[in-house]
Amino acid sequence: MENFLLWFLAIYGTTAGCLAVVKWWYGRFRPPRVDYYLLTFNSAQHIEWVIRSTAHLSRIEGREFRYIILDSGSCDDTLAIIEKFMRKGVRIELFTDMEDPFFKIMDKIMDAHSALACYRDDQDKEIKVIDLRRRHCVCEYKTS
Repeated sequence: MENFLLWFLAIYGTTAGCLAVVKWWYGRFRPPRVDYYLLTFNSAQHIEWVIRSTAHLSRIEGREFRYIILDSGSCDDTLAIIEKFMRKGVRIELFTDMEDPFFKIMDKIMDAHSALACYRDDQDKEIKVIDLRRRHCVCEYKTS
């Protein structure tokens, strides 16, 4: 009986140690978080597809992700669709205030680069800006 108990504890300890090493090893090479900046204006036809497809891709790649949505005063179902995803638990930050300084900066960047924009951040993450006002322009920026 004592031998059985010793063997059980040895196997349990070895397994727990191996799992801890694998978890540590995987954590070192984890892909960076992705922030999706969506610029919208009456984008109800595309917003649901964009959110679903980017979320699916991020889950496949094993990345954390969130959406920062800047709406320019949509009067169609864009905000209703976004609120539906927020109720489902998707990490979304919604900005609809046109006077917000961040919103003005993003607008200036978008105008300066016509349809493409990159926003730089000093944290370890990848940023993708999708301008649905101009129908699908994407710019990727990987931070170190």
